[in-house]
Amino acid sequence: MRWTVLLLAALLPALELPPSPADVPGVRIWPPPAFTHWPAIAYSDEQRNAAVGLPVKTRGAKAEWGWEGEAPIPLQLPADVDQTSGLVSLSLIPGLRRLRVGMPDGDHRLPLRVEPAAAATWPLARLIDGYPVDTAGVPVILLASRPQPARERLWAPLRKELPRPTGRPLLVGDPLAAWNDSAWAGLDAETRPATDLVKPHHACLVALATLPQPLPRTVIWCPGNDAIQVGEHDPEEVRLLGVLRERFAALEALPVLIVALPPRPVEERLQAAHDLRREALIAEADRTGWKLLDLARAAGDPETANKVGDNVFTTYPAGEAMGRMREVLRGALGK
Repeated sequence: MRWTVLLLAALLPALELPPSPADVPGVRIWPPPAFTHWPAIAYSDEQRNAAVGLPVKTRGAKAEWGWEGEAPIPLQLPADVDQTSGLVSLSLIPGLRRLRVGMPDGDHRLPLRVEPAAAATWPLARLIDGYPVDTAGVPVILLASRPQPARERLWAPLRKELPRPTGRPLLVGDPLAAWNDSAWAGLDAETRPATDLVKPHHACLVALATLPQPLPRTVIWCPGNDAIQVGEHDPEEVRLLGVLRERFAALEALPVLIVALPPRPVEERLQAAHDLRREALIAEADRTGWKLLDLARAAGDPETANKVGDNVFTTYPAGEAMGRMREVLRGALGK
């Protein structure tokens, strides 16, 4: 031990260590102005906003913001906080725009992209705090058409029927893992796990930014239960159904699209949110032509399906209940 200490003492002076924050007392690192929230999917016929976070280096100071090419809006920074935020209106026109934020320390340009949802590929690379961005970290909004099932039924006799693709089936979303197993294990499909506790459907958008070729003959989305772990689901997650159907229609092919309704959670505190979300998914699936797989019915009562010991339960069904869910998925993939 003595020799180890001596050796480290000899090596430390030769190491080039970065300065510690404690070496620069009194210097605060302020975050720059940035978009903090924006719609991942927006309809072309609606008005939407994005949230912008602002550091307050000089309390009570004057500031302004506005989209490049438009008149700026004057702002007054608060006098009692170090961070504030506000909403800016979005112009839902495809392309790259920049919000100019004039602060006491100078101007900041915040880029934001609006991209057609019908594009063959989406410029989505990852999530930042649950929201999709491109490879450069620029926020991205997918511009979609609002589903209109009544109008589609009216024009259905005149519309060309889209062929079903022939590629390998695709599973996306939550693999429903529990007890060293998952509902996707051993299934004949391409799998793209995509989960996020804040916005799991945003993670699916990123996972589907590029589609396989040839296009899959079947797509199954497993929403899982992450969306209700924080108390309630995002009501906009159902937009994923319409945006995927619109994208495939633009590619002139239509896989069998299936929502795998998640199993019921064992925690009573989550069950009301689960039931409301289930109703929303069923209603939107009916509106957008998606089929349903009821994994909750296949798994059975969560008090039994999730039990692995005395008063010990897994997040998702395990054992035989997991096997039943897997068989339901296998059957849908094989059709």
